[in-house]
Amino acid sequence: QLAVVVPSDRPRTFKSVREITDPAFKRIAIGDPAAVPAGVYARQYLQQEGLWEAIAARVVPTSSVRAALGAVESGAADAAIVYRTDARVALRATVAWVVSADRGPRIRYPAAILKSAADAAAAQRFLDYLRGDAAARIFERFGFARAAAPAAR
Repeated sequence: QLAVVVPSDRPRTFKSVREITDPAFKRIAIGDPAAVPAGVYARQYLQQEGLWEAIAARVVPTSSVRAALGAVESGAADAAIVYRTDARVALRATVAWVVSADRGPRIRYPAAILKSAADAAAAQRFLDYLRGDAAARIFERFGFARAAAPAAR
């Protein structure tokens, strides 16, 4: 899930994501929406909500989602849109808004076995583990939500 974070020394809780358009947010850091997955997701979500045009001029593209979070923590940005899982480890940033799973983009972490894999059977066992309940419990402990399993090919 995506989350909007603000500096801890200026905590704020949003009642709506539309609050990101407040002029008080002069610099809004996101991963570069042309190259960084979190930035691509953030832009898609903001476009869906009809907010992208209102804030596009204030967006500060960063090299990674962690760089966007760091911009808020250092005070270089007034807000950032990051993954909720990254916001959980922030030391000097507070979550102002979490995008609900049903409204936000479906964030995926793909995995595949390469044709050139040295041990395709071991790779398959690892993928099977990642799809299982034991791994799901670990992912959930760290703030990830389980998605529906993809159809077999």
